[in-house]
Amino acid sequence: MKNACNKAKDKTGYLIPECIQRDWRTAEQTSGYVNKLLVTRQHLEKQRCNKAYSEVSLESLVDLLKAAQEALERAIPYAVCPTCKGKAAKDTCLMCSTRGFVSEFYWKKIVPSELRELREKIQNETTTNDA
Repeated sequence: MKNACNKAKDKTGYLIPECIQRDWRTAEQTSGYVNKLLVTRQHLEKQRCNKAYSEVSLESLVDLLKAAQEALERAIPYAVCPTCKGKAAKDTCLMCSTRGFVSEFYWKKIVPSELRELREKIQNETTTNDA
């Protein structure tokens, strides 16, 4: 009997290969840090008129927190790499930088629409066959 973890799927419905599941789970934890940055940034944005922060360049700090948040979001896995199918740990893959997965930003903005559509077609066929 297969472990439920072996049936883990990415945000596109594609099965996450067992060889990258540990890295995937570790990278997913980054979302907690991203959320903390967001909460901190939102708090500071509300303090712009608070004299307690007069020695702090809130505008610059808010911009830095936003940049850090956006950078860390790219570490959060969204989809198994459409090029190497998550097997990049043994090879080199320029698409995912040998992580085996890509972020939501990368998936939606960088991965060619043809590859995204092909993944969707495969997932639809798999779902139909499983039913």
